[in-house]
Amino acid sequence: MTQKVFISYAREDSAPATAIADALRREGFVVYRDQDFLRAGQFGEQLDAAIAGSDVFVLLISRSAVRSTYVTRELHVAADEHLRPVLPVILEDTDVAPFRLAIAGLQRVDLREGTPAQFADLVDGVYRSAA
Repeated sequence: MTQKVFISYAREDSAPATAIADALRREGFVVYRDQDFLRAGQFGEQLDAAIAGSDVFVLLISRSAVRSTYVTRELHVAADEHLRPVLPVILEDTDVAPFRLAIAGLQRVDLREGTPAQFADLVDGVYRSAA
């Protein structure tokens, strides 16, 4: 069965989100990213359906993401309403206070350098989270 991954990120992190989505697609995952599926209409309902239909919620953590109300809302919908496994991915050093309750105790993937080994860790983390 093909695993489905929802990627939550701040708009300023579009480039790394695209690289991550591409890497996961190459591994055979179906990836939901807002730019790929959102259409005119009820954005909240579309996001909710995509999160509910995912097997893993990948949270990209950056300074922009911790300030984003959209990312925070998506995280809480995934973790609290739909009980999806969350995989935190560190893009840069920042205070994760807004996400603290949802990611406490979770293993995080370090993607600050963007090396092939870190991308391999990301793919492995998605597989483990989906299992």
